[in-house]
Amino acid sequence: MNKNLMEGFPIQEKIIEFLFDGKKYRGLKFLFLALFWVVVFFLAYVFQIPLINVYVPILILLLVMGIIKIVWYNKKKSIKGSFGDWFLLVLCIVILGVVSYQYLQEKQLENTVRDVIEEKVDKPFTIDSVFEVNYGEPEVIVRYSIKGEEAEKWDRYYWKDGELVQDVTR
Repeated sequence: MNKNLMEGFPIQEKIIEFLFDGKKYRGLKFLFLALFWVVVFFLAYVFQIPLINVYVPILILLLVMGIIKIVWYNKKKSIKGSFGDWFLLVLCIVILGVVSYQYLQEKQLENTVRDVIEEKVDKPFTIDSVFEVNYGEPEVIVRYSIKGEEAEKWDRYYWKDGELVQDVTR
């Protein structure tokens, strides 16, 4: 049985070297990464994709590649894992944790706003945006539209005893 599965496939070996070798192809990697980020930001801008939806898959890809590099590639090449490899993994995990926490907070706020609006409006509606602002007291500004009505609705809420209350003074 052939122990080396990559034997006889030089293109695959070069791809693996390109992806995981930190010293070889350093300049070419930098050029590809710079071009990649320009394309990603351009596409996110043109198609109006939130940057969080762009960063999370890229961070997950970096995390998986870092794990593969430490677990498989470094063992295959008998390379001792570097501080940079471990730092990249920890950084990706921390950033993904923070982003996940923020995403869950935003979804929880959106669901709370949806519940408050459902109590007030008896028609189907669509929440267009939710802004959390903090000018003195924390407030939530909501833009939504009701099906069958042309005008957009803007409401302002504030937190009272853990519940959103509509601010009718403004």
